[in-house]
Amino acid sequence: VLKREFKNLKQTCWDLVINPGDLGLENNMLHKNKWHEIIKPYFEKLLIANGFDPKNINCFYAMDGNTQYPHVELFFYEKEPTRVKGNFKLETLNIFKGQIANAIGNSDFVNKLNDLTKDV
Repeated sequence: VLKREFKNLKQTCWDLVINPGDLGLENNMLHKNKWHEIIKPYFEKLLIANGFDPKNINCFYAMDGNTQYPHVELFFYEKEPTRVKGNFKLETLNIFKGQIANAIGNSDFVNKLNDLTKDV
């Protein structure tokens, strides 16, 4: 289905790799639902801060574990194109990075999982 959708897509597309490195490994960031829970609210804020309407975005992401650090590759485009090109402001990306790192490090789910695995 996605292949058909992308085949005739003639607009700007953006991609973003979210790789928390050791923080991800230490906090067992290996489940897609946990990634979704952490990324979604901050990604919407990142979009708004860079002039996007989150309701006008089609976004897809995949977990990738083929490197030393499991990470997420995120791809998105506007449902109704409003821009031909554009960059994200570095300041907003740094804020996003901090929010994701804090969410991973302070996650109740992750903390409970870490407590459980310490005893195993």
